[in-house]
Amino acid sequence: MGEIHLLTFAGQKCQVIRPHEAPVNSLSLCYDGQLTVASCSDNGDVVMTFVSSEEIKETNYQFDLPIRVVCMEESNLAKHKQCFIAGTSNGALIYRRHGWLKKKTVILSPGSGFPVLDIKWRGSYVAWAEGGYVKVMDIDTKTAICRVNMPSGLVPEDLLPCKLFFQSDHEIIIPWGSCLRILRLERDSLAGGGGASGNSNPYEGNVRASIATEWYVDSILCAAYPFDQDHLLTVTYLPPSPPKGVLQEEEEGSVDGDNGGLEAKEQRESDNGDGTDDGAEVEVSLTHTQT
Repeated sequence: MGEIHLLTFAGQKCQVIRPHEAPVNSLSLCYDGQLTVASCSDNGDVVMTFVSSEEIKETNYQFDLPIRVVCMEESNLAKHKQCFIAGTSNGALIYRRHGWLKKKTVILSPGSGFPVLDIKWRGSYVAWAEGGYVKVMDIDTKTAICRVNMPSGLVPEDLLPCKLFFQSDHEIIIPWGSCLRILRLERDSLAGGGGASGNSNPYEGNVRASIATEWYVDSILCAAYPFDQDHLLTVTYLPPSPPKGVLQEEEEGSVDGDNGGLEAKEQRESDNGDGTDDGAEVEVSLTHTQT
């Protein structure tokens, strides 16, 4: 419990670290000459582990709430080195950054009462999923950019996975439920035109957000990643079909009232022994994209 196993690309175990007493909820990795592993747990701790061939160092940060997700900046910008963003069990978003003289903790969002499902951070953009929304903000200016509603038919209580992924500096893949979206962020150039006096910083200017692509699949999306220029790799969960006889039993239960419904539930559990489903499948597939 609380262990992190580091493997080579060949699958060989090279290190085992144990930064937590409770199960690890989330990992975020960064490599800039040495490997940095950020991890979190329900004990409310975030641990930054610095791994080199010579030694392993840890820095521990303690918070009052269980930490469900932790994220470091993806593009290794120097100004974000050893900084992280953590998402709590009540939806709060916490930014821990290094200043010139001391470290500082900033609450980016107070939360909606639902746990943060995922966080991704690239450059100035931070995207996170909590409650019924995916939210995007500019972390440098601390301004909100957009809020994308969860797909129709879902409610926050479902707690279905929403694993965000930056496809590029300005495109975010959002798989949620059976819906896959690509959110595009476009910055308006600052006044001054092109050339030496124009805007050369891709993270400056006002940001406009739009859904570039949206489509649905016949299963539950767990994750989606770019495969090549024209395809996405999706990992989906195929819910099991009800055992034979269950639908009929449920229909009879609905006629007989509450007692019949209870009998139908007991019938479902007896079909699998302990009430678990053995027919679930995980599928990995390629999806063609046209944005």
